Amino acid sequence: YSKDTFRKVTFSLLTTDTDVYFFRYIDQFEIDVIENETFTYEIISDGPILTGASVQINIEQNIDPEKYHMNVFANNMLIEINDNGNYLVENIREDIEIRVEYLEILYLEFIKEDKYVYDSSPHKLDYVVKDFDNNIKDISDILIRYYNSSGGLIDEVVDAGSYKAKLEYLSNEYYIEPIETTFIVDKAKPYLDVDDKYVYYDGSPHGFDVSDIETNSDGLIEFTNNSYIDVGSYIVDISIKESNNYYGVSTKAYLNILQTKPNISENPIADVGFEGHTLDDVGFVGGKADTEGIFKWKDPLQVLDVGEHEYAMLFIPNDPTYQEVELMVRVETISYEEQLRRIRNDREMLENDQSLLDNNKLDVTTDIGTEIMWMSLSSALMVDSGGNITIIGSPGTYAVEIIGIMMYGDAAEYVTITLNVVIDTGGGIQLTRLWD
Repeated sequence: YSKDTFRKVTFSLLTTDTDVYFFRYIDQFEIDVIENETFTYEIISDGPILTGASVQINIEQNIDPEKYHMNVFANNMLIEINDNGNYLVENIREDIEIRVEYLEILYLEFIKEDKYVYDSSPHKLDYVVKDFDNNIKDISDILIRYYNSSGGLIDEVVDAGSYKAKLEYLSNEYYIEPIETTFIVDKAKPYLDVDDKYVYYDGSPHGFDVSDIETNSDGLIEFTNNSYIDVGSYIVDISIKESNNYYGVSTKAYLNILQTKPNISENPIADVGFEGHTLDDVGFVGGKADTEGIFKWKDPLQVLDVGEHEYAMLFIPNDPTYQEVELMVRVETISYEEQLRRIRNDREMLENDQSLLDNNKLDVTTDIGTEIMWMSLSSALMVDSGGNITIIGSPGTYAVEIIGIMMYGDAAEYVTITLNVVIDTGGGIQLTRLWD
C-alpha cells in the first residue's frame, strides 16, 4: 500500500527504549454508484481502495435481459464483465463513478439462399434486424464482412468456394450482437453447345477446334478421335475439364467430310420441248464443270408444262470424291398449235426459197427449226432423207416432184418441190426449180 511519511509518538506506559509508529494511508478512493431501480450492486473489496488497486463490482440486472442490454461505465469508460460475472475496475487512480445504462436489444439474422452457384457475379448475403417481438426494424450502420476459406478478408464473393460472413452493428443506439455464418458457392455446370460439322473433302485432315465450341466454362477443352481425311461421317468426343468455377462436361458431335462440290461454270442449253412430252424427250447441249461427269434430268418422266419453265438437272461426277449437284435449266415448251404455226411458217419460207438447190442437194439454207425428210415421186431421180439427189433416168427432160415431210414435235406438214430435170446424151445434168 502507498504510505505517507511517518511520525514518531511516545507513550507513557512504554519504556523510552521502545519506538511505536502510526501509519496513515493516503490516496484512499471512493466508488460512487449512481443507483436506480433497474439494478442492484455490490462492491467486492478486501479493504480500503487505494492507488493502483483493482475492484470487482457485482451488478445484477432487474429488467428483462432479452429485451435490454446493460452497459456499465466507470468514469464514462465502458467496462466489460469478466469470467466471474463481475465488472472489474483496474488500476484505480481517482474516485470512481459507476453508471449503468440500458440499450434495447435487437437481433441480426442472415437471409441465405439454399444454394449459391457460381455465375461470375458477386454473391451477397442479405439480412434483417428484428426486435424481441420479431418485428423488423429499419436499422442502418450494419457492416457485413466476407472472409475466404483461409480467413482472409475479401471485398466480394465471386468464385466457387467456402466463405464466412460476419455482421456487425457500428452504432450505439441499440445493442446488437455481431453474428457470423458460413456458406458455400458451388461450381456451376457449364453449357456445352457443339453443332455437327460439315466440311468438303480436300485431301487434308479435318476435325473440330475450339472455335466450334460454345461454352461458358474456362476449363481445358479436349478432343478425342478428331482427325479424319476420307469422305464419311465420324463421331468425335468433346470434353471440358473441371476448373475452379465449373464442373467438367462432355458431349459427342459428328464430323461430316462431304464429297467436294463441283463448280458448274456453264449450264447446259436445252432443246425446245413439246406439249405432252416429258423431260426425257428434251435434249440438251453444252454444260461445263471443273471435273468430268455427266448431266442428266433429275426427273426424266416429268411432263412438260407449256411455256418457259426451269427444271432440275443433275451433274454426276465421275470422281467419287465429288458430290452430285443439282442445277436448274430453262426449257421452252410449245403447244401443238404453236408447233403447227412454226411448221407452216417454215414451209412458206421453203416454198419461196430460190437457193434451195446446190450441187445436186436440196440445201435448206434458211434457219428453220423443222425437221425435213425428203422423198422423190419420180423414177428418174432419187433423193435420200438428207436431201442428196441422184439422177438415174435416161437422157431427156423430166418434171419431177420432190416431197419434204416437215415435222416439228408432234405436228407434221409437207411441202412439194417441182424440179425440171434435163439429162443430155453426154451425161450432163441440169436441175431447175419450177414454181407454180
